[in-house]
Amino acid sequence: MTRNATEAVAPTFTLSLRQGVKNGLLATRLLFKVMIPVYIVVDLLNHFGVVETLAGYAAPFMKIFGLPGEASLALLGGYVINIYAAVGAAAPLNLSPREVTILGLILGLSHGLLLETAITRQFTDRWYILVLLRVALSVVAGVTANLVMP
Repeated sequence: MTRNATEAVAPTFTLSLRQGVKNGLLATRLLFKVMIPVYIVVDLLNHFGVVETLAGYAAPFMKIFGLPGEASLALLGGYVINIYAAVGAAAPLNLSPREVTILGLILGLSHGLLLETAITRQFTDRWYILVLLRVALSVVAGVTANLVMP
């Protein structure tokens, strides 16, 4: 490698590293802007007994996934807002590793439905089929995981 080639590589690497750190910090800031407020709201709702009340209503449905009723807040947050809202809602609930895995599987298949549906509507008139398929697949996967996981 000649001297000119070496000099060309160093600025490119430094520039890439600088841009990567900048992008990483911006992404982290965005995550915190979603996760921290959701965590605080869920923790406050938990403190005032609202989570327990909602969990009582949601428990029969959540039982098919092997999840406590409280996890319905995380499921709803993930479906409607995004996966980071679900993480913020699930964090104060002290879910077991099995429950977190099932919740993650469900939301990995179907999350951020509002935003993604708005985008999908721009490309097809059958956007509702995609939404139904995503939700149905996530439910089937959650039920299957509950049956298969010890």
